[in-house]
Amino acid sequence: MNKHTLITAVAALAWFTGFGILSPNRTLAAPHADEHGADEAQPGAHGDEIVRLDAATLKEFGIETGQAGPGQLRTEVQVPGEVRLNESGVAHIVPRFPGVVTAVHRKLGDTVKAGEVLATIESNDSLVTYELKSLVDGTVINRHIALGEVLETGSEPFVVADLGSVWVDFSVYQKDIGLIREGQAVTITAPHGLGSATATISYLGPTMSESTRTALARVVLPNADRKWLPGLFVTGRVVVDETTYPVVIPQSAVQVFEERESVFVQTKDGFVPRPVKLGRRDSAAVEVIEGLERGEIFAATGAFHLKATLLKGSLGDGHNH
Repeated sequence: MNKHTLITAVAALAWFTGFGILSPNRTLAAPHADEHGADEAQPGAHGDEIVRLDAATLKEFGIETGQAGPGQLRTEVQVPGEVRLNESGVAHIVPRFPGVVTAVHRKLGDTVKAGEVLATIESNDSLVTYELKSLVDGTVINRHIALGEVLETGSEPFVVADLGSVWVDFSVYQKDIGLIREGQAVTITAPHGLGSATATISYLGPTMSESTRTALARVVLPNADRKWLPGLFVTGRVVVDETTYPVVIPQSAVQVFEERESVFVQTKDGFVPRPVKLGRRDSAAVEVIEGLERGEIFAATGAFHLKATLLKGSLGDGHNH
């Protein structure tokens, strides 16, 4: 091969590589032709970006679809709160007469029944023994008593509480007092993933605290599994209004792609990112004003994985999905 032939071969190789013919990582998407034979781009699509994943991969990534349509957005008021003992189920066990403790039958944390003997006392005056009994079914949450101790009538050797339900007391700020009413639903969230629950406001205080300038809103929360510990700080979200909009989607469906808020719409070829114009939103959902029509199928969950797949493909060369 002479010098002229070698130069010609190198130039041809460069020409083919530049058009992607010899590029192993590039796949050209098939064009969409209309009935007149002209190419027709996918409406709203970013070029030819298409993510093609089989059913097994969609399931693995947790990608689920939804159908665009009307939905409700909530106006919520966020309020700080604290879990407290339900005082309706708290009993303070006190001695009837001064005396000496001759027996202690229950310890801190024990579960007791109403009428169960907690301790035995010998009266100082009559030297007759009598029993301290629980007044409710519950758990011993405080114990200040020891064998041989002299108890006075003002002492409080046991506190027993029914922990099957608790109070959650919320502080309502002045600006929100007109929005909060008895019977409204509250979503209660504990920090660090400790749990969440839904309850209704059962009591709204008639006065404001002089020290905090807040009003009291209270819910009674079932606590059969004992996960709502008195003293735990929580956050409440009170739904004060609900409005229906023509197209509402989960916030998890929205991804920022190529510096635009987008939704991955499912077509016959795969998922295509489409720019959308968003409107009102709440903590879980958002209104779509433009870019997504009612009835269209979109990635409701797992859209981040679709975005990551597109970005990974674009780093290789072209949009290979």
